[in-house]
Amino acid sequence: MRALFALRTALFPAVEPFDPISMRFSIEIAEPILRARFADIVLHKYPDTLRCTDADDLLGYVTSSPPGSDAPASVLPALRNQIEALLAESDGALAVEKSVGLFICRT
Repeated sequence: MRALFALRTALFPAVEPFDPISMRFSIEIAEPILRARFADIVLHKYPDTLRCTDADDLLGYVTSSPPGSDAPASVLPALRNQIEALLAESDGALAVEKSVGLFICRT
Protein backbone atom coordinates (compact mmCIF):
# COMPACT_ATOMS: atom_id res chain seq x y z
CA MET A 1 0.00 0.00 0.00
CA ARG A 2 3.07 2.23 -0.01
CA ALA A 3 2.14 3.54 -3.47
CA LEU A 4 -1.15 4.92 -2.12
CA PHE A 5 0.58 6.52 0.85
CA ALA A 6 3.15 8.05 -1.51
CA LEU A 7 0.31 9.39 -3.69
CA ARG A 8 -1.33 10.99 -0.67
CA THR A 9 2.00 12.57 0.31
CA ALA A 10 2.54 13.84 -3.26
CA LEU A 11 -0.83 15.57 -3.13
CA PHE A 12 -0.53 16.70 0.50
CA PRO A 13 3.21 17.15 1.23
CA ALA A 14 2.73 17.68 4.98
CA VAL A 15 1.44 14.09 5.34
CA GLU A 16 3.79 11.26 6.28
CA PRO A 17 4.15 8.59 3.53
CA PHE A 18 2.91 5.73 5.72
CA ASP A 19 -0.26 4.57 7.37
CA PRO A 20 -0.07 5.01 11.16
CA ILE A 21 -2.67 2.27 11.70
CA SER A 22 -0.50 -0.33 9.95
CA MET A 23 2.34 0.57 12.31
CA ARG A 24 0.30 -0.90 15.19
CA PHE A 25 -0.04 -4.36 13.67
CA SER A 26 0.96 -5.41 10.20
CA ILE A 27 2.53 -8.43 8.59
CA GLU A 28 5.90 -6.66 8.74
CA ILE A 29 5.87 -6.18 12.52
CA ALA A 30 3.67 -9.11 13.60
CA GLU A 31 6.29 -11.82 14.05
CA PRO A 32 8.05 -10.38 17.13
CA ILE A 33 4.66 -9.64 18.69
CA LEU A 34 3.44 -13.18 18.05
CA ARG A 35 6.77 -14.75 19.04
CA ALA A 36 6.25 -13.40 22.56
CA ARG A 37 3.21 -15.69 22.91
CA PHE A 38 3.84 -18.63 20.56
CA ALA A 39 6.76 -21.02 20.18
CA ASP A 40 6.12 -21.98 16.56
CA ILE A 41 5.22 -19.36 13.96
CA VAL A 42 4.87 -19.92 10.23
CA LEU A 43 4.03 -17.13 7.81
CA HIS A 44 2.28 -17.93 4.53
CA LYS A 45 2.48 -14.88 2.26
CA TYR A 46 -0.09 -14.16 -0.40
CA PRO A 47 1.34 -11.98 -3.17
CA ASP A 48 -1.23 -9.39 -4.17
CA THR A 49 -1.03 -6.26 -6.31
CA LEU A 50 -3.76 -3.85 -7.33
CA ARG A 51 -3.51 -1.94 -10.59
CA CYS A 52 -5.29 1.36 -10.08
CA THR A 53 -6.11 2.96 -13.42
CA ASP A 54 -9.01 5.25 -12.57
CA ALA A 55 -8.23 8.78 -11.40
CA ASP A 56 -11.64 9.08 -9.73
CA ASP A 57 -11.03 5.95 -7.65
CA LEU A 58 -7.68 7.32 -6.51
CA LEU A 59 -9.20 10.72 -5.79
CA GLY A 60 -11.85 8.95 -3.71
CA TYR A 61 -9.12 7.21 -1.73
CA VAL A 62 -7.07 10.34 -1.00
CA THR A 63 -10.17 12.30 -0.01
CA SER A 64 -11.58 9.57 2.25
CA SER A 65 -9.45 10.59 5.24
CA PRO A 66 -7.63 13.72 6.44
CA PRO A 67 -6.20 15.85 5.06
CA GLY A 68 -7.99 15.02 1.79
CA SER A 69 -11.38 14.79 3.47
CA ASP A 70 -10.89 18.38 4.61
CA ALA A 71 -10.04 19.64 1.11
CA PRO A 72 -12.56 22.16 -0.23
CA ALA A 73 -14.50 21.11 -3.32
CA SER A 74 -12.79 23.89 -5.27
CA VAL A 75 -9.43 22.04 -5.16
CA LEU A 76 -10.74 18.62 -6.20
CA PRO A 77 -10.35 19.26 -9.95
CA ALA A 78 -6.70 20.25 -9.40
CA LEU A 79 -6.10 17.12 -7.30
CA ARG A 80 -7.68 15.00 -10.03
CA ASN A 81 -5.41 16.63 -12.63
CA GLN A 82 -2.36 15.82 -10.48
CA ILE A 83 -3.51 12.20 -10.18
CA GLU A 84 -4.04 11.96 -13.94
CA ALA A 85 -0.51 13.31 -14.49
CA LEU A 86 0.91 10.73 -12.07
CA LEU A 87 -1.00 7.96 -13.86
CA ALA A 88 0.33 9.16 -17.21
CA GLU A 89 3.89 8.99 -15.84
CA SER A 90 3.21 5.41 -14.69
CA ASP A 91 1.95 4.02 -18.03
CA GLY A 92 -1.65 4.61 -16.98
CA ALA A 93 -1.65 2.54 -13.79
CA LEU A 94 -0.53 2.85 -10.21
CA ALA A 95 0.69 -0.53 -8.94
CA VAL A 96 -0.28 -0.99 -5.30
CA GLU A 97 1.44 -3.95 -3.67
CA LYS A 98 -0.44 -5.29 -0.71
CA SER A 99 1.24 -7.10 2.14
CA VAL A 100 -1.08 -10.01 2.86
CA GLY A 101 -0.40 -13.23 4.70
CA LEU A 102 -1.49 -15.75 7.26
CA PHE A 103 0.38 -16.58 10.43
CA ILE A 104 -0.08 -20.07 11.83
CA CYS A 105 0.94 -20.02 15.47
CA ARG A 106 1.30 -22.92 17.89
CA THR A 107 2.32 -23.05 21.52
